[in-house]
Amino acid sequence: MTEATRLKDDAFAVKNFMTKEECAKVIRYFEFLVESGKLDWNQISFYESYAMGFWESDPDLLRFDLPADYFNKLKERIKILSEDLLGTELKEISFHAQKWIDGAFAGFHSDNTDENGNPTAFIRSKFASFLYLNEDFKCGRLNWKNYDIIIKPETGMIVIFDGGFGNEH
Repeated sequence: MTEATRLKDDAFAVKNFMTKEECAKVIRYFEFLVESGKLDWNQISFYESYAMGFWESDPDLLRFDLPADYFNKLKERIKILSEDLLGTELKEISFHAQKWIDGAFAGFHSDNTDENGNPTAFIRSKFASFLYLNEDFKCGRLNWKNYDIIIKPETGMIVIFDGGFGNEH
């Protein structure tokens, strides 16, 4: 298993989950998708945050020295690591790429409950993971509201945690 740092009972950080080279290839692939008009960044709920869905298999990944099913394999890697760290079986996981521009931010929130702990429409987000492809930005910290936990992202780092009430970030 990859060396993980326990942040709290249900939150972990793993450095070097992906290599810097692998992260750079994925970034170049996303840039290619936008430049070629195949996909675009779409604004989502946070101020100046954008998301992009993408195909789980794409022969264009070969251009970047990644297998065509790279994202299927990455999903499986994340699933296995998450299950191991969180000690629970995950039936499935979904993910998207997210881009934050200068000045972007999100207020404290949990990924599947409201501020009182009631389930929301995002109940599917029982667990969350952030996989950082770069670190060349200002600020960009991941903070927990009720804990003295502040993550300074590093290229290739993944942070995995329960997405519910008690993990407002």
